[in-house]
Amino acid sequence: MCEVHRLVGVQNRAQLSDVALANIEALASGEGANINGKTMKMSKKWTSSILFGWVVVAGVISCSEKEYGSTEEMFADLPRYALEEGQKLPIDLIGAFVREFAVCGPYLVTSHAGMLDYGLGIYDLRTGELVKKAAFHGDGPDEYNLVTSLEPFNDSIFYISTNNGKNHVAFYNLHHLQDEEVFRPFYYIDRFEVSRKEKEALGEYGGSMLFPVVCTPDTTLVSRAYEATRTKMLAVYNPREELPRYCIDYPFSAQQAKEDQLHPAAKYAMYQSFLGINDRGDKVFNVFISADIIHFYRLKDGELKPYRQYEYSATSAKTDGNSYGMSAGKSGTYHQRVHWHDGRVYVLSNGGLTYNDRRSLEWRQSDRMEQGEKEETFMKMLVFSDEGKPLHTLYLDVNPNDFRFSGDTLYVLRTNGEGDSEILSYNMRNMKPLEESSILLAKK
Repeated sequence: MCEVHRLVGVQNRAQLSDVALANIEALASGEGANINGKTMKMSKKWTSSILFGWVVVAGVISCSEKEYGSTEEMFADLPRYALEEGQKLPIDLIGAFVREFAVCGPYLVTSHAGMLDYGLGIYDLRTGELVKKAAFHGDGPDEYNLVTSLEPFNDSIFYISTNNGKNHVAFYNLHHLQDEEVFRPFYYIDRFEVSRKEKEALGEYGGSMLFPVVCTPDTTLVSRAYEATRTKMLAVYNPREELPRYCIDYPFSAQQAKEDQLHPAAKYAMYQSFLGINDRGDKVFNVFISADIIHFYRLKDGELKPYRQYEYSATSAKTDGNSYGMSAGKSGTYHQRVHWHDGRVYVLSNGGLTYNDRRSLEWRQSDRMEQGEKEETFMKMLVFSDEGKPLHTLYLDVNPNDFRFSGDTLYVLRTNGEGDSEILSYNMRNMKPLEESSILLAKK
């Protein structure tokens, strides 16, 4: 018998364990958290595709639900809703090339790619003022060369994953924003150090936690990973334990034997994905870029277990066992982001467009915007309950690169006709049936 139980998100402090709450508050204040009897003090501191025969994998849904051939088919007969006429925030992001962003209370935080000498920008959400720069490039104690992911922890704390010099998960407290000239993380977890401990404990290479990363209220990390057997793709790491736990098998593939010959890092790269987490930290969501696959996991006592898995295609990467490749003209790209909000899971999807098709649509939209024409939508959000039940599709009048929620407001990161990043806000209360909107759906 199949059962799916609904778990509500954290609504107040009382729902957090005493230990978790004490540790988080200690970290936020700079006093240090108690981990295994030790006090941790405040620190001063990714495709293209080669065609191969698609292997359709039955979606693991529930005992009695209808099976489909794709997520597109699964949502085809469900309601379609629209949001349009978003308001552009007064934030100057010209030349910033924003990768991700987060909303924390009165602030909006951006992570950047490109030529800027800093990796994070903190803006006043109301005025658009750049309040502070952070994560300056370099090798110093407060410096990071590459911010690979950015997530809000609560209304005052956010955390980043870093690479290229340091492999940290670093936590910043916005209450400290004005305290120092340089905005520093108050706490970090050094994943290189964790890997060193793994090697010491196991006598050999154990695994590696990479990005993306999501974090629970008690600072347990869930991350994409690779490990030596090439069978597990996620890691769960509690800082109060010595070593990470590697879990969740890679999806089924017709080329499994060849994939298992690859270096673990190459197999990780073949199955790039995005992670999301609910406020309570007991449900994690994993969506794949080069495969029509969406996973829902339950996290309890350091164990990550799937409760819904939709697997409709194999990865669109191909391997000969020595290397892997992707064909820009033949391979599909599917799911781009996943975020939880108010009991629902939002998956940003383009429905299997090839890289070339997506680029062609992006250029077409850029031309339309330059000519003052209305943008056509080829991206959409697939909306699930947090039990994994498909609910409806949400369309916008722009094509998002990323999105976030705060209360009734949806914030959307997009690229405008000039190639610059900008952020729009939408009131979720204005959602209406797609048929009643003026949104233009792009013909693929």
